[in-house]
Amino acid sequence: MESGEFKHNGTTLHYEIIGDGEKDVVLQHGFSDFSGCWGPLPGLLAEKGYRVAMMDARGHGRSAKPADGYDLTTFASDMMGMVTHLKLNRPVIIGHSMGGSMAARAAGSYPDLLRAAVLIDPVFRDMEEKEKLALIEPRKDAYRNLKRMSHGEIRAATRRKHPAWAETYIEAGAMGKVYLSMDIFKVYASFDVGWREDLAGASCPILLVTADPDLGAIVLPETAEWIIKQHKNVEVIHVPGVGHNIHREAEAVVREAVFSFLERHF
Repeated sequence: MESGEFKHNGTTLHYEIIGDGEKDVVLQHGFSDFSGCWGPLPGLLAEKGYRVAMMDARGHGRSAKPADGYDLTTFASDMMGMVTHLKLNRPVIIGHSMGGSMAARAAGSYPDLLRAAVLIDPVFRDMEEKEKLALIEPRKDAYRNLKRMSHGEIRAATRRKHPAWAETYIEAGAMGKVYLSMDIFKVYASFDVGWREDLAGASCPILLVTADPDLGAIVLPETAEWIIKQHKNVEVIHVPGVGHNIHREAEAVVREAVFSFLERHF
C-alpha cells in the first residue's frame, strides 16, 4: 500500500494506491466515508492485476478540511486531479453514492479520460429544496451528536445502526465519522443536480448498480428504466433485498458484477 498527498483546487488531498498492475481503477467513497471504507475489494482487485487508487474527498478522511469547494463539480475535479497526478491510464472509476455521482460527473465532463464507470446507487433523484432540507437537518443533528462521542461510542452506534455489516465496515465507518468535517453537508445543494446532463455527456460504458428503495436505496426503478432507455452505453444490475450500502450488504454480488464488468472493458 502506497499513500501520499497532492494539491488540487487549492486543497491538499490524500490518496492511497494498492497493486502494481497496468490496469488502473479508481475507487471513490461516498458521503461521510473515506478511502478505508471499501473493505476487501481493493486488495482483491490488486490480486487480479489492477492498480487501485483511492482518494479521500475534501472534508473527508485524511484530506484537508477547507471552508469551501463542497459541490459535486469540484469533488469530481479533485478526483480527476488525482488521475492526472498519478498518471493513471484511462481508469475505470467505481463510486458509491456521492462517489457514484462524482464518477458520473467525471464521465460527462472528461469523457476522453475514462475507460468506463461503475455507479453504485448514485444520487440520481430529483429533490425539491424542502425535501433536501428535510433530509439535511436531522442528519446534521445526528452527525453533531456523533462528533461529541468517543471513537468507541461511534463504533457502537454504527454497529447498532448496521447490525449485519462485517467488522471491517463497522470500524471504517466509525473512522469516517471521526475524520469528517461538518462542512461536507454543503454538497447536498448539488448532489442531485445535473445527473441527466452527466449521463448525456458520457460516452464510456457504465454499469449502474441499484437496490431496493424501500430499504433505503436512492435510485428508483423508474429512474433506472428511463436511464437504460435513453442511454445505450448504460447497463443496470438490480440487487434485491438490500438498501443503499449495496457493496457492504451484498458484498459477493457486487464484487462479481464489478469483476465481470472490468474484465469486459480492459
